[in-house]
Amino acid sequence: MTNPDYQTLTGLTATHVAAEIDGCPLHPQTVAAFTRMQQAAASAGHDLRVASGFRSYQRQLAIWQRKVDALGTNPADEDLLSILHWSAMPGASRHHWGSDLDVFDKTALGEQRLQLEPWEYVAGGPCAPLYDWLQQHAHRFSFYWPYDADRGGVAPEPWHLSYAPVSQPFQQAFTLEHLQAAWLEQPPAAFDWLQQKAPQLFARYVQRVAEAPRDSG
Repeated sequence: MTNPDYQTLTGLTATHVAAEIDGCPLHPQTVAAFTRMQQAAASAGHDLRVASGFRSYQRQLAIWQRKVDALGTNPADEDLLSILHWSAMPGASRHHWGSDLDVFDKTALGEQRLQLEPWEYVAGGPCAPLYDWLQQHAHRFSFYWPYDADRGGVAPEPWHLSYAPVSQPFQQAFTLEHLQAAWLEQPPAAFDWLQQKAPQLFARYVQRVAEAPRDSG
């Protein structure tokens, strides 16, 4: 895989997500591996589906804008940081890469609306059996959880899987300079605050993730 440019790393282009599954655009390699895992899950009685795949910079920008606007004028640092516990900065979402996806068990969910909240994936939750199966088998297909624990940055996300052979080259290539280039091209809300805090925010919310399995790639 050639080194991706800043527009690819930050979701400003979608040329790298030329395939899709369940209507969600993803990197072709991610789709191929996920399809194999989906078939294995089906054999074990789980209806593994994708709720969210690639997300553009513009989409993440809109999410960020809505949450910042809800804080009113001159939001405090702690309020802006609270957004980042649950939502990525525009340009900093792993969903920009086509390697990361949110999953659920469609059949087990039934008529319930998917919330993408932890209770859905722990004992008693509709997606708990699928999550248990994935914990045993996802590594066989080179998928892992980048947000498997609270490291003081992004909150744990049991629904969020990453395909290591695609995500690792992106993660290694991604720098603060790439992110700031995207911000200059399409400035986000609270731009001055983001620029002022950029090195700390990048270290805390982009780099504090789980390591990929050693047998991936």
